[in-house]
Amino acid sequence: MKKTWPDQQDYRFIELAQYLSGLTTQQDIWSEVGKALVNFLSADLVAFAGYGADGGIIEHHWTFSSQECDSKTLSHSVETLRQAISKHDTEIKEGIAETLESGFLTSRLLFTPTPFSLTFLPIIQESQVTAVMFAGYKMSEPFPKDLLNAYLAVAGLVGTTVARLTSEIELRKYRQQLERLVIERTAQLTKTNEQLQLEIDQRKAAEEALLLEKHNLIRILEAMQDCIYIVNTDYEIQYVNPAFSKVFPDHEGRKCYELLNESTQECPWCNIHDVCFGKTMRREWYLPKNKKTYDIIETPLRYEDKSISMLTIFRDITERKLTEEKLMFMATTDELTGLYNRRYFLESAKKELKRAQRYDHHFSFMMLDIDHFKKINDTFGHAVGDLALRHLASIMNNSLREVDIKGRLGGEEFCILLPGTKLDNAVLLAERMRKKIENTPFNNYDKAITFTVSIGVTAYSSGIKNIDELLIIADDGLYEAKALGRNCVVKNIIKNRS
Repeated sequence: MKKTWPDQQDYRFIELAQYLSGLTTQQDIWSEVGKALVNFLSADLVAFAGYGADGGIIEHHWTFSSQECDSKTLSHSVETLRQAISKHDTEIKEGIAETLESGFLTSRLLFTPTPFSLTFLPIIQESQVTAVMFAGYKMSEPFPKDLLNAYLAVAGLVGTTVARLTSEIELRKYRQQLERLVIERTAQLTKTNEQLQLEIDQRKAAEEALLLEKHNLIRILEAMQDCIYIVNTDYEIQYVNPAFSKVFPDHEGRKCYELLNESTQECPWCNIHDVCFGKTMRREWYLPKNKKTYDIIETPLRYEDKSISMLTIFRDITERKLTEEKLMFMATTDELTGLYNRRYFLESAKKELKRAQRYDHHFSFMMLDIDHFKKINDTFGHAVGDLALRHLASIMNNSLREVDIKGRLGGEEFCILLPGTKLDNAVLLAERMRKKIENTPFNNYDKAITFTVSIGVTAYSSGIKNIDELLIIADDGLYEAKALGRNCVVKNIIKNRS
């Protein structure tokens, strides 16, 4: 009689899950899972595989069905099937390797000589594929979708069970260690009893926290829904998951570029042809529709009929991108004035110096300082001093170009780098800015407060080796301006340099 796939009602999945949850550390999980799948899901073959210490693939714990054999012919029938399967070792190892590398299930159809349908499923622990479970039926058709779903769930249960048993083994080892300590330290029991009890309580709390964290993690993973869709080489959408449908509810009957880019032709960034040649691609994409940024992974899907589709996974990274932008702002900006901070200003100045040295460009450099800033703080308070610094930064921003590099080095000391600006033009700009600062008061409640600045100006020449030299030259000009009575601009050029 021709063999048929088991009906969904025959899967006995709940019994299987209960059986796996009852496994203990005294049992061989691989053998028990193999026997359970043969018994509960009527598999003809179940086995496992993974990478060995030398990096090669190792298959283990083969389990064969005995449903069609009596006790007299069982050994001979199993051995015959084992030998037939072994002739397809290369195809089996390819299926194992593909699942280990991609993390997705894959299938093979063998002829032993009778047809034998095999499916390879990843066993995942802590987001890593650690092993492969493969199951086979003496059938010529691919696994039914509901049976595949059952096996995927079983693979997840196996990963969870392995993690649980590993945790139990570690816990048992720890408890054994505690017992040895109790025996060895009996003489010190009075002194160490409180500490030992504390360690036990801490361990118990850690176990409870670990268990709670594990349960929370499982719930989080089940709640997290990355957007997933599959598209063929004709840009036809073959599958979407519920999370994708929430973002793109009108996907039915539309090409992927019509849906994602609202276009009538292929998207400029489309990787489908590269992906279908075997490449896995990764990129970021901003979706104006919901103002979110996604990390996109695109990988090929190969079918038994040799056709290829592209699997795309969208992961929402909007919050991460916003955080990165915020951290970048905090790392480069002076909090009080909004100008570049000392570290980032000097980094930018060094880059500009390298460009000037390489391409023989010119730029100017100025250093300015608020005159009698201490008097402002002493007279009006540090809050007003902060207002003066912000006022100066505002005038600098309004007086300078967007390409000019402006920074606060510290206290009331500021620096400006002017790309493409010659020294005489920089001096004129500094003088205009000095007058504007002198003639533009800022208000503290109903009182108008004015201040002046002293400015030292210099320019890059071929003799300059590093940015510190420019800082010293501009600073010398600044101090000369202070010595001349403040509220003036001093041009300081490089002398006697080769």
